[in-house]
Amino acid sequence: MSSRTGLVITTYNNELLLESVTKNLLLDSVDVAVIVNGGDEYNNIKNYKQFSIIQHSSNLGPCQSRIDGIQYLLDNNCEHIFIVEDDMLFKNKDIFSRYVKAHYETGLNYFCFCSDAPGNGVPNRRTPHSKVQYVNETIHFYREMNNEFTYHHVSLFEDVGMYDKQFEHMWDVDFVYRILEHDVHGCGFRNFPDVHDSDLYIMNNPDSVSRLNQNNQRNINLMKYISMFNKKHNCDVTRVGQFDTSVLRTRLKQIFYEKNS
Repeated sequence: MSSRTGLVITTYNNELLLESVTKNLLLDSVDVAVIVNGGDEYNNIKNYKQFSIIQHSSNLGPCQSRIDGIQYLLDNNCEHIFIVEDDMLFKNKDIFSRYVKAHYETGLNYFCFCSDAPGNGVPNRRTPHSKVQYVNETIHFYREMNNEFTYHHVSLFEDVGMYDKQFEHMWDVDFVYRILEHDVHGCGFRNFPDVHDSDLYIMNNPDSVSRLNQNNQRNINLMKYISMFNKKHNCDVTRVGQFDTSVLRTRLKQIFYEKNS
């Protein structure tokens, strides 16, 4: 299998954020990099010569932007796939090799930077519900997820598929639920894994303001998508999350064994 690493940066109507996220980004350990712009075409977008550019002719939403970027990386035979939103800032050039190393050490095929979601703690003082020590790695597991920076091994898309486009909202929750509840890849929903020192590598851009909930529209629509999610998965997503450390550790051992068998 190819060991190529690919990066998708999704952006929407904020060229200053895109400039910020790419300013300190070194692509030495990235084989394929693509920007997917779901908003208006930027004045300087053609200056990003190290990236391929996918420009949507109209706003197709963040779900489709991710799908297009992922498919581009799959078509270019990437095994390790990183997805980054434009409201993040890179702090360390070794971020990509850091997460790839964690994948090989643990067998986990999905990581997310559990940044400022409620209940996850603040930068440099995170509050994971579990900490699991491997031989050369420590993984933290959080109750809440974020999707601004994620790592995926290619096998996830082969076994779980892509994002479900019927979810205009909660498309990321649906996708991660399918990963973490999967027999091969999953350690249980609400056990969102991240490397223990992620704050050294990436952070939220303090100048960013979410554009997904303008006029409270996202919150207004949320109940509709919660109902859709519950019907699709035959569960109440608001009630998932009973933690049992022994079960988590058993599942992690199975994941590691399956990867190395």
